[in-house]
Amino acid sequence: MSDNTSPAGTLPEIERVLQAAQDSVTDDMVSRLAENGAQALDLLDKVNRSGLDKALPAIAEMVKNGDLDRLCSLARVYGAAEDAATDDMIGRLTDTVGTSMDLLDRLNRSGFERALPVLSRLLDNGDLQRIVDVARMVAAAEDAMNDDMVGRVAQMAAEALSVIDRLNRSGVERLIDILDRLNNSGSLDILAAKLPSMIEHIEMVDRLAGCINAGAEDAKQLPPPAGGVMAMVRLMADAENQAALQFVMSVGKRMRSSWSQGKR
Repeated sequence: MSDNTSPAGTLPEIERVLQAAQDSVTDDMVSRLAENGAQALDLLDKVNRSGLDKALPAIAEMVKNGDLDRLCSLARVYGAAEDAATDDMIGRLTDTVGTSMDLLDRLNRSGFERALPVLSRLLDNGDLQRIVDVARMVAAAEDAMNDDMVGRVAQMAAEALSVIDRLNRSGVERLIDILDRLNNSGSLDILAAKLPSMIEHIEMVDRLAGCINAGAEDAKQLPPPAGGVMAMVRLMADAENQAALQFVMSVGKRMRSSWSQGKR
């Protein structure tokens, strides 16, 4: 046993194994082995020059916590998606991405980020929903309106603007000042309380004004008074003149009584 395991006895056996391997190897096998060896040496050279040894700790950590398996799964999912995607789908996806990038660029250049706090407050207090509801109402009204209705609304708006312009040019602000002073002094309340009664008696006031105008015209046509006691007697002898004098005296008494009550 000791003779068979000695180094002197092992060398002939190794030489015979090498000789048998050399006899069984063909030229094709030798060329493939040489090519594989060259490729292996080239790969080792590239790995050595690329500094892959620095990535070995990170790769070992990824293998340890399972991230490498997740990357492989993600790569398989990406590969499956790439195989399932058609040229039309890729075109639409590219168009969508391009549109999204253009939209983001426009938002960035328009300073949209300054409006984000305002939009956030509108969303928090519910004003954004109210704006949406108002927009829906306006859209519904716009859909329901026909050309005739639009024309009437435009005519009404034009007439309203014309009225406002006339009021501005007529000095309506002075009337507003007068009404404000009447309101501050309390006279406006009194006027509002007396207005129904004034409306009821407005016909009487109109007739009184007509009588005054007609009496003034009649007085212009009469001859001038002659004067004296006899002329006064003759004037008072007329029954119509006496009735007129009674009417004036009756009105005067009523006015005096009302004035006295008002002073109290």
